[in-house]
Amino acid sequence: MDKINYVLTYYTILDDNLKYKDYILKLKRLSKEYKEKYYKESILYYDQDIADLILYCKNIECTNQVKFDSDKNRFREFCSVKCRNKDTQLRKQISEKWTDELIKQKNQKTIKTNLLRYNVENVMQDNTIKTKMFNTHNKKYGGISKSHFKNIKFYNKEYIISNFIQDNKLDAYALSTFYNLSISNINIRMKQFNIEYSSRSKFEDEVKQFLKSLNIDFIQNDRSLGIELDFKIGNLAIECNGLYWHSYGKSNINPKQNDLNYNKYRHYNKTKICDKHNILLLHINEDEWYNKKEIWKSVIKAKLGLLPSIYARKTIIKEISSFEANNFLSLNHLQGEVNSKYNIALYYENEIVSLMTFGKSRYNEGTELYRFCNKLNYHVVGAASKLFKYFILQYNPDKVISYANRRWSNGVLYNKLGFKLLHETKPNYFYFKNYKMYSRLTFMKHKIKSLYEQQKLSYFNSNETEIQNMINNNFRIIFDSGQLTFIYE
Repeated sequence: MDKINYVLTYYTILDDNLKYKDYILKLKRLSKEYKEKYYKESILYYDQDIADLILYCKNIECTNQVKFDSDKNRFREFCSVKCRNKDTQLRKQISEKWTDELIKQKNQKTIKTNLLRYNVENVMQDNTIKTKMFNTHNKKYGGISKSHFKNIKFYNKEYIISNFIQDNKLDAYALSTFYNLSISNINIRMKQFNIEYSSRSKFEDEVKQFLKSLNIDFIQNDRSLGIELDFKIGNLAIECNGLYWHSYGKSNINPKQNDLNYNKYRHYNKTKICDKHNILLLHINEDEWYNKKEIWKSVIKAKLGLLPSIYARKTIIKEISSFEANNFLSLNHLQGEVNSKYNIALYYENEIVSLMTFGKSRYNEGTELYRFCNKLNYHVVGAASKLFKYFILQYNPDKVISYANRRWSNGVLYNKLGFKLLHETKPNYFYFKNYKMYSRLTFMKHKIKSLYEQQKLSYFNSNETEIQNMINNNFRIIFDSGQLTFIYE
């Protein structure tokens, strides 16, 4: 059988006019649809000319080449185990073959063998084996997972010190992103290299430097209320919530991090204590400082009364498109974009300086006020009142619901607009991994099962709670300070 027939057998593409060189070029340009339509499993017997051909992975989403297996005298179907495990037909065959009874028998046989050889049911219960595995892995990869690790050639003490530590402060966010390390692993890696650094984060240090640049008096690590506040400026306080230290999950260094109930209410309780002393407490999460730093700076200056003013009576009111509204929100609101039906803006000198958006209530009947914000580094006096009055007059809603996020708001604005406090909600929570934050709605229990079946999560146990499942998928959980629910009617 000649070369073309070998290839044609492999891909089962019937084209008598196709020349060998053209065919190889075509293989290199395979699209997903092309592979999906023509790829078919077959065996290629050893031939050096065939072994030199370039063939591609059976996974239609993969563009990697497959190797020739000289032991089996055939090309491999997949470039890796990861791609092989994505093959639905193969997974179906495995699930049909490995019944629950067969898996149980296999596990019992494994336990029997382990007891006979190592006197333990699981080899990982043998400290000698664990030590040997750790030493081998540490020798090869420095104690890290090579498959998930990025920039491994730069993983050394000198590089870390010169690039991620400045003035004895560790830039944990940059280090985590560069090496693809989880937050809980950072302290372990620093101990591995015997690197000493200040426990105070670079994040907190940056906030301190920003406050200094404002030429204001502030107290750091204030304990006058019986709790520690990172920064206190008169009736304003700021907490710098480092994601790892303020969250619950695996690999907890601080014993309090093992207490889920403590983590649930730690931010809420601090906020309530500050409320009693007429102090507004701002909770800045570490990822927000790096991703939305300018918005947070503007919020702090607004709370301190340090922004230049524009008067709403000098502005022009207009309704704008969702596209324009979301562009403005992404640059000026901590919570970013939202799908709104009504987007009402104030213009000053042909530029949007304030925005309020409304739509159908997501959790109650009636209308909801979704977002309100001013342009960065400007205080628009009377903006909220002007925008809200316009909406009431134009659309005459039966009632309007809105929520104040206690991480940065005490709801005073709603009182000025005529809203009444309906109730206070318990702290909400978010999952995060490698500094990326996820809504809890993304990982409701039934969705975790679906994501596990799609191999987007590595763990699922129907007998465990949503939080337990997510923790076992190596996510961490962080709680906010709750919300205030207001109503206007």
